[in-house]
Amino acid sequence: MRRKFGPTSTAIGNDASAGYRSDFAKALQCERHERVLGKESGNLVVLTRMVGTVNYGGRAHSKETAVLRAASPERLSTFSDAVFAVLITVLVLDLRPPEPPTFKALLLLWPTWLSYAVSYVFIAIVWANHHHLMRYATTATPRLMWFNFGHLFSVSLLPLSTAWMAVSELAPQPVSFYAAVFFLVNATYIFLIRELVDRRPVHDVPPKVRRIMRVRSIATLCLFGAAAVVALKYPLVGSGICVCCLVVYLKPEAPGAETRISRSPSR
Repeated sequence: MRRKFGPTSTAIGNDASAGYRSDFAKALQCERHERVLGKESGNLVVLTRMVGTVNYGGRAHSKETAVLRAASPERLSTFSDAVFAVLITVLVLDLRPPEPPTFKALLLLWPTWLSYAVSYVFIAIVWANHHHLMRYATTATPRLMWFNFGHLFSVSLLPLSTAWMAVSELAPQPVSFYAAVFFLVNATYIFLIRELVDRRPVHDVPPKVRRIMRVRSIATLCLFGAAAVVALKYPLVGSGICVCCLVVYLKPEAPGAETRISRSPSR
């Protein structure tokens, strides 16, 4: 028995077929629109992609959101802390006990213990001053990152210079190289001061504090340079000059430097 379709059912079929053809045409003709919006909010860069699509379900848009974490002073400080920790670890790994099991043999290694002690205190002082200085950072600019990498590179030379000075038992040239490393560390520290402190508003860092930090860093830089030269003739005197310079940095804050550090970006 043949089933007959009436006019109504034929019309519904035609409408459905036309609807599918229309959706298929739209799907073929639709254009893919992508828009990337970059908005910096604090330390986050939000990228939003809007993709226009047409499918048979009638869903016209889909939204993809990607959140990328930008470089921040906190991340830069955390990375620097990790480098300082590794340097101290490398420093202590160079220590070797004496073969004879006596205190006399241990005391004979006094150049090694002295070199290690001075270097350990130096790394601790550098870390404390670096930590204090990073409080002035509001954004991790490319220039700040490269200055910081330069500072960390100079500090990374300390285990090498310490081992050489200890093995040579405070010979003139190793001690001179040791003082030269101190000079390089202090020079890169001055660049960090100029990048972080000199760009802060006056109400955050008073002119007196800026002047004291600048004079202290330049004076110790000159003393480290003098120590490198003097050590070529008098190594103990050169190392003594380096130790005296470290005393100046035991307190990272300059006198009267109770600064009111705000997190508003400096102009």
